[in-house]
Amino acid sequence: MYKHIVQLIRERFHPIVRFCGPQSAGEVEVEGVRGTVYLGELSIWLWPAKSSHNGVLSDEQLGDVVSPHLLVRNLLLSAQTSDECYSGFDAYGPVASDSLPGTHIYIAGNFGIANVNPNPCGGGLPTDGEGVIFDTWQDNTYNQQAVIDNNILIFNGGRAIHVYLNSSTPHAKIYIRHNTTYANSQGTDQDIACGEIALQSDLSTEVYANLSETGSALCYGSQNPYVLSVAQTIDASDVLYANYGYSASGYNTTGTGTGGFAFGPNNTFANPQFANPPATVPAAPNCGGYASVPACMAQMVANFTPTNAAAAGYGYQIPSSTSVYDPLFPQWLCNVNLPTGLISKGCKPGP
Repeated sequence: MYKHIVQLIRERFHPIVRFCGPQSAGEVEVEGVRGTVYLGELSIWLWPAKSSHNGVLSDEQLGDVVSPHLLVRNLLLSAQTSDECYSGFDAYGPVASDSLPGTHIYIAGNFGIANVNPNPCGGGLPTDGEGVIFDTWQDNTYNQQAVIDNNILIFNGGRAIHVYLNSSTPHAKIYIRHNTTYANSQGTDQDIACGEIALQSDLSTEVYANLSETGSALCYGSQNPYVLSVAQTIDASDVLYANYGYSASGYNTTGTGTGGFAFGPNNTFANPQFANPPATVPAAPNCGGYASVPACMAQMVANFTPTNAAAAGYGYQIPSSTSVYDPLFPQWLCNVNLPTGLISKGCKPGP
């Protein structure tokens, strides 16, 4: 099943590849026509709510995806396979197919839970298990705009969000906003300092309005758990500001970067007092009896709603049922009839 989706993407169907059937049946619905080149926008719509695997998919269907425009939304993932060291959502080495402005890669409204690499994986020690990773974009000097928006990422093996190797000339402009992360870095071996949100050899990235809390235990089994982390090639084009984070041990930020980088301004480090976060890794959600992933995950959203009023505007926000003004929203989705409750459709022409 998973390989079928990858194959369809590589064969360049346009414009929508939609997974909509039981995984065991291997059903893939393709809308549009097959083109010899990428035409317009390519979206991947994955609907696991009625799957025979309790709504939990492996990230294999996203492995090695090369897409000019990638929408991944409303998906639950598991990276617990030993074939390779996978992550929940891994946008690896994309290739730009045009020079149009605006958001080309958009990962929004998803839930990434317990993506932990087994040891060994890929023939060696674990290296990944992130909730979301933008991985090795400089190999193809990818320079389009990308957004990670309004996801909940908890108990993953690596960082909740990791941007790795985006420092080529040219390079991508990346926005990371309104994500809720909790108790990540549960794995056993990683190569840089822990961070719920981490930038590594990355330029031109804005990180804001996120809500993060580290786990109480040492991350990766031996390191201090940090809220925000930077490492290697980082400069003043990277801005991590107006986030809300909490580490019970006081490990808020780590790394210094180069070229005038500094954390802030306006990061707040205090307990958000989540309503009812699980004390241990939760079981895989069983979405078989629900009409949609949002309905299935409503309790998780409630559990990770902060009761500290000061944190209310940070992290995951309930999607709006009406169009809002959002200049980062991919305009190629404005003519798509998206079901309500998945993401806030940012197609309103002005504030």
